[in-house]
Amino acid sequence: MSKSPRLFFLLPFIALIASSAHVQTLPENQYFDSDGVRIRFIELGSGEPVIAIHGYTRNSDTWLETIADLAESHRLILFDQRGHGLSDKPHSVSEYGREMGHDVIRLMDHLDIPKAHILGYSLGVAPIGMVITENETRFISAVFGGGAARWEWGSPVDLSNQHGYERMLSSPRQLRSRPALDGQDQIALANLRLAEKELVVAKESLSNTSIPILSIVGSEDPAIEAVLEFRNVVPTMELVVIEGASHLSTPEHPEFVRSIRNFLGRNRLK
Repeated sequence: MSKSPRLFFLLPFIALIASSAHVQTLPENQYFDSDGVRIRFIELGSGEPVIAIHGYTRNSDTWLETIADLAESHRLILFDQRGHGLSDKPHSVSEYGREMGHDVIRLMDHLDIPKAHILGYSLGVAPIGMVITENETRFISAVFGGGAARWEWGSPVDLSNQHGYERMLSSPRQLRSRPALDGQDQIALANLRLAEKELVVAKESLSNTSIPILSIVGSEDPAIEAVLEFRNVVPTMELVVIEGASHLSTPEHPEFVRSIRNFLGRNRLK
């Protein structure tokens, strides 16, 4: 009997989770209302909560391949960022930007979580910079993977990228010409990227934060330059550079989850 495409998609996750002594079934999809936007999340394990934010064009299931082992000692909460996965995908710039940071706090409030660790990768790190500086008392620690908080915007690269996303929205041909985004809501993603500048935070706010920060980046990741500058802004930040790892391969490296587990263990809720 042939298997459905959805079953083939889920098989790696089922095998992964079944191998854990702490989680025996695929996590149940849950949803909450974030000021009118329906957000999907899943939970694994128990203990101090860790909220994880995935990268661009990914979703919560992506994390199951890399950080599910953290559920052996923590309550792991994964959610699909708006515009991604099974969450709503608004077609307005105003529905992204700071709203992506607010989603984290609304999720914590929905689950009655007063304080949590927060972890993000790539696109997922910009909202972290916002929420830890504006809601410092809500977080135990923060992990930035494959990227840095944004404290400035307007470089030639920023302006070029903005022009590209504006062209995507104004031309159906531009949407069809991006095969890497096939299967994604490209209009939602373009609006999301246009709103990224709203996640810029004051450099002084980052420098003055008392929240322990870990940054993990691959030595071959183009983001390493920004991460090294981030360390200059936050000298107390711990930095792990995974030799030979790229932006895509870093989360799959054993040192990635091992470094996070050790960091969380050193920074428990007092």
